[in-house]
Amino acid sequence: MVTVIEIEQIKEQGLAILDGQIMDAIGHQNTVGSRPAQQEIEDQVHNLMQRRADLFRWAARAAENSPQLDEALRRLQSATAEMDEAAGRMKASSGFPINATALLGAADKALAALRQA
Repeated sequence: MVTVIEIEQIKEQGLAILDGQIMDAIGHQNTVGSRPAQQEIEDQVHNLMQRRADLFRWAARAAENSPQLDEALRRLQSATAEMDEAAGRMKASSGFPINATALLGAADKALAALRQA
């Protein structure tokens, strides 16, 4: 049986990934010259911050619904691994928008897993 501690650990891992990418995106935004490129990154930062807030909220709810936690944890671990992989690809500035989209998609999978718990 999954414990609340395990959900909390995976949540913290996901939050750390998102936090790192939010900070990297803000730093990257300061290096691009054109306003459209800056706006695109600003939009991605907003989306990442929204996923961060959602992850925090839904992890707390998942911990309250213990019967389905085992399956939720499995899906959450898988989605968090995808988030980590996408975050690793975001280091290259040329691929930032595409990889940010992949990270957002993986975060959405993590949130879906928590919502189903």
